[in-house]
Amino acid sequence: METKILSIQEAKNGTSQVRVEHPQCGILIIGFSSTMPLLCEKDYSQAICTITDNFIKLERDDYFNYLSHQLLAYGYEKPMYAGPDRNIDRERIGHRIKTLREEKQMDAKTLAQKAGITPANMSRIEQGKYSPGLDILCRIASALGMQLDFVKKGGAQ
Repeated sequence: METKILSIQEAKNGTSQVRVEHPQCGILIIGFSSTMPLLCEKDYSQAICTITDNFIKLERDDYFNYLSHQLLAYGYEKPMYAGPDRNIDRERIGHRIKTLREEKQMDAKTLAQKAGITPANMSRIEQGKYSPGLDILCRIASALGMQLDFVKKGGAQ
């Protein structure tokens, strides 16, 4: 098995969340409406790892639908959601903004002013706690003398 369970934890309001890592997919989050995965951790872990590994081998498109169908077929709870962990991207982008700002010897308040956002929002963006829209990201990039672009994964950040 290539897939690893990173954690199964109780989330808000009696729900649970499973964090899964696969070499090709990265970190995935699966949310359930109950804490059943916590109570049956070993069973859910095995099922999710097997299903995820098979999904990759089959080169399917829709992880959530495949996972849901397979879990239901084997008597497990259907997840509420499943997909990439977006927090990782927010944290990576926030860290990059902070690094660029520090390289320019600029404080967060000055960058926030130049980008036309509040210092509190700038702080949340740099901490990866807030997902800014494209317009805000473009204004931050411009204030840093940069522009947004797509780069190949694993390339220069």
